[in-house]
Amino acid sequence: MKHTPTIATFLLSAVSLLGQTNVSILSEDFETGGTALNTGNNGLDISIVPNPAGAGMVCQGDSSETASQWGALQAIPKLVTLPAAAEPGTSTFTISMMVYIPTGTTFAADDRMGLIVRWNGLQSSANSTYPEINTFPLDTWTPVTLTGTIPALDGDGNSVTQAFPIISFNDRNDDAIAGVSAYIDDYNFEVSISEDDPNFPISTDLGFGDVDQNGGPHSKKLTLTNSGASETLTITAADSSGTNASLFTFSNLTLPLDLLPGESTELEVTLDPGAELGPLSASIAFTTNDPTTPMATTFITANSIEPFVGLEFIVNGDFETGNIEGWREDARFTYTEDVSRSGDGAGIYTMQAEQQWGEARQSAIASVSAEQGTFDITPEMIGKEYFYSGWYYRPSTGGPAEDDTVRLIVRWNGKNGPTNHTDGAKLVGSIPTDTWVRFTHRNVIPEFDLDNLPVTHMSALWSFQDVGSNSAGTEIMYIDDISFKVDVPIVQPTVDLAITNLLVDKTNNNVSFNYTATIGSEYSIERSTTLLPNGDPGGWVEIDDQMATAAVQTYTDLGAAATSPLYFYRVRLIE
Repeated sequence: MKHTPTIATFLLSAVSLLGQTNVSILSEDFETGGTALNTGNNGLDISIVPNPAGAGMVCQGDSSETASQWGALQAIPKLVTLPAAAEPGTSTFTISMMVYIPTGTTFAADDRMGLIVRWNGLQSSANSTYPEINTFPLDTWTPVTLTGTIPALDGDGNSVTQAFPIISFNDRNDDAIAGVSAYIDDYNFEVSISEDDPNFPISTDLGFGDVDQNGGPHSKKLTLTNSGASETLTITAADSSGTNASLFTFSNLTLPLDLLPGESTELEVTLDPGAELGPLSASIAFTTNDPTTPMATTFITANSIEPFVGLEFIVNGDFETGNIEGWREDARFTYTEDVSRSGDGAGIYTMQAEQQWGEARQSAIASVSAEQGTFDITPEMIGKEYFYSGWYYRPSTGGPAEDDTVRLIVRWNGKNGPTNHTDGAKLVGSIPTDTWVRFTHRNVIPEFDLDNLPVTHMSALWSFQDVGSNSAGTEIMYIDDISFKVDVPIVQPTVDLAITNLLVDKTNNNVSFNYTATIGSEYSIERSTTLLPNGDPGGWVEIDDQMATAAVQTYTDLGAAATSPLYFYRVRLIE
């Protein structure tokens, strides 16, 4: 018999309370080699050994690996899908394990053992507990427990559907010598699920996060599921309301909608903020035949912000040249019209067999460095904020493995090392399928590179990682509308204002003309029949105003020729 049998029995049993049942979604006692929880990282060496204080097998961890202070033991696979009957925002979770710190441990007193769960695999949405080693009695099995409520949304505003559990060996000073740091055993991860039949486990929240003013439309998918065992779920109403309900639209639902046990469908929610700024909110109330929650409401939120303004580095980031112009084209990265977020085309990344790392990058650019995709960093940019934005599309068929990753890597002075800024690292499994998802990140340009030399240039890599180096060489991801901006004012050259190419269309009674303009400046279009000041008979009157979007603007005065035999026109810069 193994140690602490009463605790193990309790954790693995089902407990029902108020229509909820606790079920284990991941457990490991290491008796058969740790097949469910047996992947260490480059900061931890693990082995399955006899229990130092009794019968059975346990996991032994050695934190002397010098690659990182963070030794991690992870699930296989990394992402564990939550049961359909789990209700994020309401359902609870409990993660537990037994820890044994031996006399002679290689851990220091202030090192730590931790339990972590990253919802949808994101570090930005995680729960954790980290008791220090000096709180554990030596040579004794001690329980460590992490509890909480499954969040409705992850750090990117998507509904939580998966968990990435980690056991952390934190050698804080990265100074552990070779040997046993700790033993662990009887790991268990359980969540509460509803016993309703039929059951409608709708997410209580749907978040769009920060969206750019006038930058829509943005879409999210809300999954409608019947997680009951035998009864059909019927949705009879879906009513939207709230302060900004008019900004959110929903894909057509034919009501009543019947979902068989285990059946799901997706409701696409689209936001177009227009000129609105600040917090935006709405809700959608579903009426169903779920016996305990016949009315379920999903609250929808977003925050409309002014777009980041600055110097744009990326060439052809929207791929609207109809090709891959501006980018390095090779077997990995090409142009496609199969899927696009805006316009006609997008970039498509294809993983290469048995190659862990690959990237999309800009083509050669005249710079201080000959490296492809390199951009100058001028002294005025040092310490300034940069902003990255990119849209990814993960196909449900033919996409990368769920434990693969995508990220942006920024190399200062083209150097690869610990001072890289790795932005927006995401597990592929955390990205919803068959929809465009936006990743954004802000950071600051450093003054010095990893060799303490002044930063004069940088390269940006849109990186794709085949974690297991086991790709078949055909897995694909799409990217579109990529932007990389630095907070440096855009200086547009000013031009002399002049009217050219005035034409009179007597057939349609229109007058049109061009005028030279400074992009981003606003102009008043004015007309007169007498050249007298405004207010006098026939004096100057503003008939329109325009924001210049091109170096040569065109204006057409519709119907003008029919109302007077003589017109004078002028264009005035609005200061």
